Amino acid sequence: MTHMLPRLLATLAIGSAFGQSPVQISAEQTDFFEKKVRPVFVQNCQMCHNGKAKMAGIDLSTGAGLPVDRLLRAVGYEGSIKMPPSGKLKPEEIRDLADWVKIGAPWPGAQ
Repeated sequence: MTHMLPRLLATLAIGSAFGQSPVQISAEQTDFFEKKVRPVFVQNCQMCHNGKAKMAGIDLSTGAGLPVDRLLRAVGYEGSIKMPPSGKLKPEEIRDLADWVKIGAPWPGAQ
């Protein structure tokens, strides 16, 4: 994961900020998100990062304004912020989140 992060961040820097321009999401992207990404957020993140709590200003119930660069650093336990604080995600969950970011971090239903 560590060796992939600079490339992922560069990709994000080139593109527009997440959630700021409407993007068509394919059925495959929707399926990937619903099977691999949303469950990780629901099980590990949304108890603190939801519409009511919004810890650190992040709401992972909608994806609006999700700082994906910070997300990857936090779940990779790189830097001072380590998420989830109860313990590092499984390697395959981190890989799925990184793959999701690589394809543009599509969030079905996000405006």
